[in-house]
Amino acid sequence: MDIVSMALAGRAAEEVFFGDVTTGASDDLRRVTDLVYSTIQLYGMNPNVGQLAFPKDPNAFFDEKPYSAKTAKIMDEQAREIVDKAYERTLNLIREKKSEVESVAKNLLEKETITHDDIFDLIGPRPFKADPAYEESSGEDSRRVTDLVYSTIQLYGMNPNVGQLAFPKDPNAFFDEKPYSAKTAKIMDEQAREIVDKAYERTLNLIREKKAEVESVAKSLLEKETIVHDDIYDLIGPRPFKADPAYEEFIRRRQIDKEAPKDNEDKKSEEEAESNQEDGGAGLAPGIA
Repeated sequence: MDIVSMALAGRAAEEVFFGDVTTGASDDLRRVTDLVYSTIQLYGMNPNVGQLAFPKDPNAFFDEKPYSAKTAKIMDEQAREIVDKAYERTLNLIREKKSEVESVAKNLLEKETITHDDIFDLIGPRPFKADPAYEESSGEDSRRVTDLVYSTIQLYGMNPNVGQLAFPKDPNAFFDEKPYSAKTAKIMDEQAREIVDKAYERTLNLIREKKAEVESVAKSLLEKETIVHDDIYDLIGPRPFKADPAYEEFIRRRQIDKEAPKDNEDKKSEEEAESNQEDGGAGLAPGIA
């Protein structure tokens, strides 16, 4: 099971690289245990236990098991066998890809946080055929767009072709069970793709139209690395649409604050000039006399 292998990767890496394991992977082991026992006790995915489900009662005061000690033993044996096989598989994979693991680890030491694109640059694309939505993804921005668009369709009832329906995901579910038909799923995919395609075309046209402004912002970024709202305002001007009143007031005050030091400096310069003139006139009088 890929998810089990993934959760065991930290412990397996410690064994491969350091020859020993620490307690740092305890949370991963808990997740592995919950997942494997769920496949056996809840989802009927183990042939030795059968098509049976034994969900836990959250309101029960005592952990009363609705099965015999013999069945419990079989469950334990099956869980251990699944985890052992997954761990051995993970060890072999890390040994085989040791150089790739090292490159990712070095990058983590440098950046602390790395993204999907960093992984792609370090070790290349996935070695297996992924979901079409993943294949079309171009990075973190694409995933955020996908999540947002599907949320408007699946959660907030904002698409007329799907209707006023909501299908929230269960964060505790181990499997992606969809509460709608394949036909509805197809409509959702088509609508999501149409929304994104239109937004992308609009964005392309906007960037072509404002190419000079985009270039000026890019040059400023190359010089400063980090730019703030005031930099953007100076480079491309105010927003072309009516903004929230609070934002408008914020901009007005920022402009006043920016101009105040300059006004004070000009006033100070004028006062110094007048003072110098007065001093100069007084000094010349005796010479002239």
